[in-house]
Amino acid sequence: MKTVFTDAFIKNIKQAGRFTDAATSGLNFNVKSNGGGYWVFRYLFGGKRLDLSLGAYPAITLKEARKRAIAARNDLLQGIKPKIKTFYREYSIEVMGGIVILSDIILERFY
Repeated sequence: MKTVFTDAFIKNIKQAGRFTDAATSGLNFNVKSNGGGYWVFRYLFGGKRLDLSLGAYPAITLKEARKRAIAARNDLLQGIKPKIKTFYREYSIEVMGGIVILSDIILERFY
């Protein structure tokens, strides 16, 4: 079902399934049968449909999920596969220091 997400709408979903945000291209909210929900960015890359997990609700809010989906869409527009860029950035930030610069160099050279 495609609808413009609101905080109230997300909070009150009880039915398991995949819900698509009409306001943010590619943003989906998946609800499991046990009631847990998580955010997914669905996109095409190299002719294949892929899903990028954006995190679980409520730890990741609607506002943050939209922000992450828009960042992933911007990566796609630059020809970068969001999953790879996210992977390197997550680990770079954890280690800190010179690794951040190194990950950006790796991304530029190989992706």
